[in-house]
Amino acid sequence: MAFSGPDIVVQMTISQPQNEFPFTAMLVGSAAVVTCLYLVVLTGDADLSLYFGNVSPVLAVALVCATGILALYALHRNSGFSVYDPYCFRKGIRVAVALVLPFMIIMTFVDVAFRFPPDINVALPTAMLFYPAIGYVAQIALHVAPFAILLSLTKLLFKTRSTTWCVWLSITIASAFEATFQAVSSLDGDGLSTIAGIVAVILWLFGVAELYLYRRFDFATMYAFRIFYYCYWHLLWGNLRIHWLY
Repeated sequence: MAFSGPDIVVQMTISQPQNEFPFTAMLVGSAAVVTCLYLVVLTGDADLSLYFGNVSPVLAVALVCATGILALYALHRNSGFSVYDPYCFRKGIRVAVALVLPFMIIMTFVDVAFRFPPDINVALPTAMLFYPAIGYVAQIALHVAPFAILLSLTKLLFKTRSTTWCVWLSITIASAFEATFQAVSSLDGDGLSTIAGIVAVILWLFGVAELYLYRRFDFATMYAFRIFYYCYWHLLWGNLRIHWLY
């Protein structure tokens, strides 16, 4: 598979991992994520029960971060996935920007057409803590961890298939986890609404793009892709829509 754009040609090849897994950086990053969510809890500006139910958000996030280290390490060691590679990141960041723009445009049109609820965004300044942390949690819990498990299973079950085939099958399935989570949480007495169905499809494509970036470049590129989107959707557009649409 190839993505082409201005001065960009990307092929679905196997990236080379770092010589050593960045355990220290991952521990520091995980501590930062847990701290951010703890500070969000103290502010009371976000309803974290939407994400974690009755479980303590800090405990849940700590468990997700621990799971993330294990999943990223397994993918690094067994399948050649990098957490951060400076050369790959420099190349990947341009592709991440090119891939995220269509999602920004499409979701804006969907919002204008169907009108999401006005309170779907966490307000500033809490948003500056919330979205980088919850973005990491979403990527690990709903993409990386399921992908790591699925890739191990597909390699075991389909030994005659190529690694690329197993990777893409796993990407296709793992990308549905966040879309399914969103769809289920949107169910009401009338079933799945039109807008919820549209968003689920978009989220599935979003997950495919994320895991493609992880495979082709590194996890840092995958995370940057989501943060670019959050900066637009939750911060820029999230504030404009309140004054323009409502």
